[in-house]
Amino acid sequence: MARCLCAQGQIRLCGDRIVVVEYRDAHVTALSLGLNPLWRYSRRGSGPGEIRTLGDLSCDGEGRVWIPDEGNARIHVLGPGGTYERALPMERLAQRLLVHPAERTMTIVTRDQRELVERLSWNGSYVRSVLAPPDLAALTMQRRELLAAGGDDGSVVFAFRWSSVLLRITRTDSIAMRVDGIEPIDFPELRAFPDGAATIVRIDPAAPEAARRVALSGGVIHVLFAGRTADRMRIIDRYSSEDGRYLGSLRLPAEAWDFGVRNDTVVLLIRDPVPAIRVLRWRPAR
Repeated sequence: MARCLCAQGQIRLCGDRIVVVEYRDAHVTALSLGLNPLWRYSRRGSGPGEIRTLGDLSCDGEGRVWIPDEGNARIHVLGPGGTYERALPMERLAQRLLVHPAERTMTIVTRDQRELVERLSWNGSYVRSVLAPPDLAALTMQRRELLAAGGDDGSVVFAFRWSSVLLRITRTDSIAMRVDGIEPIDFPELRAFPDGAATIVRIDPAAPEAARRVALSGGVIHVLFAGRTADRMRIIDRYSSEDGRYLGSLRLPAEAWDFGVRNDTVVLLIRDPVPAIRVLRWRPAR
């Protein structure tokens, strides 16, 4: 186990490296699977190579780390050693960024209510948009917040933070799977908050989430379960990416904020109560 400073952040398995993001200080740190530090990237600002707003990172097959930076409207590309390589202009603000090495394309989850995702080339140029199904397009972006994971071949899996839906689209943008796979949770519970002379209605901070994070590995969708039960944030559920069939669960040793998975390795960003990293080996029956 290795201690880290991030109270809120994210963790990814990028090949044989663990990459950790700390939102508060805009730090990106890489560790070996043995939890030995490899490199640290931490430049906040608006100049060349500097980051204002860290988003969901993604990795390619050559060890690069791709980071959307909404504050500077660009995507940062870090080399395998954590060095700044280049930045790509981000024409549309992106909630999520997914890199598909086999296709040399990217998928971004935009903040456009009419869209599900946009497809980009690796040089950042626009390829096409994928429209949201009518029932999702009718929802506000706040209500349909997407958690996303991408396959090398361009496929994308979504879990919905505030509902029980799992969705997969193929590399050709057709919807290949849609199931209610997680504990049924209504769309978020809204609450009115006074703000001076006005009253603002927004998601109640205490509203339960259906899911915290989704990951795709080896044709299996992994979802960090939230829900209302005593095991919330301590269960990773597994589903077939082909038909949504439930494949079993892993009960975590502590409450997790985020996780990454590749084959039989699971890395956790946990609260213990001090934030920490834990590496597990997992060989569940298929």
